[in-house]
Amino acid sequence: MVPSATVNHVPTLTGGLGTEALRAFYADNFIPRLPEDTKITPVHRVIGHDAVVDEILFEFTHTITMDWLLPGVPPTNRHCKVPFCVVVLFQHDKLQAERIYWDQASVLKQLGLLPPGTPAVSGAEQAAKVADQPSVPSNLMIRQAP
Repeated sequence: MVPSATVNHVPTLTGGLGTEALRAFYADNFIPRLPEDTKITPVHRVIGHDAVVDEILFEFTHTITMDWLLPGVPPTNRHCKVPFCVVVLFQHDKLQAERIYWDQASVLKQLGLLPPGTPAVSGAEQAAKVADQPSVPSNLMIRQAP
């Protein structure tokens, strides 16, 4: 990576700036904080001149503290499956920046951390829809709105 590389997990503002901070983040907060049953399913990859964009499904059971994804939230022992979009920028052949986007409300809903009936928030249906499962109807929230 370049000396001034950045990682930003956009919904939680976790990551870091610079080689030392990123090595510490990956060693202390990210890699050891992936639950044992973590599954990453690729959906699409786009490769550009100086960037790679991955659309993935990130699936896990929340059995450990995951401060990079859920700062300050103790394990719920609930299952979660959520689409992620990962944007990686390169400077020549070295990582310059990585940004990861996901819908935090979907994660919170699946883990039982939002009040029941919270409007305009979907859960695992997002991952199913991204996986092109036709069993998930479009516009259901619109039709169910009061």
